[in-house]
Amino acid sequence: MRAIAEYNDTCPKKFRCSVLMLPSMMTQLESRCYTDAGYFGADVGPSMICDLRQFKGKPYQQFFHTLKKGNRRNHEKYFEDKGGKITVTDTFESYSPSYGHEMFKAWHNIANYRSARNEVPVLIKPTPSFFNGINTNLGKAFRTAMVLSLSRPIADKIRNKPTGISEETGDTGETDPEHAAADREIAGSSVLFHFREAGLMTSDIQGLDHSISRDTRAYFTILQRTIRMAHAQGYRFVDFGATTMEPKVDAGCKLVTCCTGYHTRSIVMRTLLKQGTQNFADSQANGDPSLRFPFDEECFQTKWGYFRNYGKFN
Repeated sequence: MRAIAEYNDTCPKKFRCSVLMLPSMMTQLESRCYTDAGYFGADVGPSMICDLRQFKGKPYQQFFHTLKKGNRRNHEKYFEDKGGKITVTDTFESYSPSYGHEMFKAWHNIANYRSARNEVPVLIKPTPSFFNGINTNLGKAFRTAMVLSLSRPIADKIRNKPTGISEETGDTGETDPEHAAADREIAGSSVLFHFREAGLMTSDIQGLDHSISRDTRAYFTILQRTIRMAHAQGYRFVDFGATTMEPKVDAGCKLVTCCTGYHTRSIVMRTLLKQGTQNFADSQANGDPSLRFPFDEECFQTKWGYFRNYGKFN
């Protein structure tokens, strides 16, 4: 970390990074190295992780019955009973040849929804080609598309609209017949990334069409199906990220503290980053202490004992 910072300082100004930033969970070694490497550290709130280790080789229902009684709803069945279809595939185009545009449109809905509610904005701004690139450039073993869709007549009925009137595309505000799905609309989508050696699956770049996802519980279905899929494939952890805490906790997640280290020579940038990370942390509810992740030695990276003298963890 220190070497990267010093190398950056030697680069010509036009190639030099204004800020170096390294987010980390408290279980990763780098989270204990920020100060010694000359970085400023900041807490950015918890990430939501589902721990499936104790249920490996056991029926999924054993995990399901650890949830509170009110959270044991079969959202997958509810979505399908509403006429929905759940597509989980490592060949994105098998859902639709225009999958890039459609998944972008669903993601764009969430970005606009956050902006309208003055919530923390999304960290990246993907384009249709971004989704296309994941499919074509990343091996099938490392990513999966999850798409929840409804036939257009059912979607229109949920919206109380005349059948045949489609939603406008999120990026231009105009209907795009070239990219519009022939007969289905996305209620929710997600890209799952697989880190098999670490036993970790992550759910990222989620998208929703709120006009049809609420009545069909599409978001809850994504969470539930992802956890069930991870359990079936023998994963130890599922990481859903740092936003929308309550639904993820209801689905069986615990809270893991996250932090970030940043390095900059600009006093102005230091001030902005300090305030920005604090605002983000404040916007993330920390939740009941009982929701905190129960750490054990396996949760920490190897050679962690060398760093134990830097701090204690409960």
